[in-house]
Amino acid sequence: YTKEPVCVLPHLYLGAEHNAVDVKVLSRLGITAVLNVAIEISNASQQQYQLSSKNMDRIVKTAQGRSIHYKNLSWTHHQRDLQSEFPLAFAFIEEIKNMGGKVLIHCQLGVSRSASLVIAYVMKTLQMNLTDAYDFVKTRSSVVSPNMSLMYQLAEF
Repeated sequence: YTKEPVCVLPHLYLGAEHNAVDVKVLSRLGITAVLNVAIEISNASQQQYQLSSKNMDRIVKTAQGRSIHYKNLSWTHHQRDLQSEFPLAFAFIEEIKNMGGKVLIHCQLGVSRSASLVIAYVMKTLQMNLTDAYDFVKTRSSVVSPNMSLMYQLAEF
């Protein structure tokens, strides 16, 4: 993700930490929301506004006047019980999609945690098994490589 995040679905992008703070790229791609799943990364700190819904942590107004919705799920590299985390993440993605927006999902590198969430979302929304969903996402981002702990949990999803 050296240049920009990759489009996995029309409303869903996968990327790394540095992609989430590149307002020019977010704007050009039409990304209106950022879902951070890395415990060690805090969301970009700009002027905060009140929450628009229970699914969002905050809304940030950029210097360019754009509003970006932020959600932070503090996952570790070996997050346990991912399945209990998915409904909140999926609700956020669906809310942004229903508003006509696009979501960037990221962790530190966009390789394991965020990729796991994107794979799970593809499994659910496109009704794919793990192998097909993994291949679907991997063809869009060659760096996708969830760690074994997360892969085992995806296999149970």
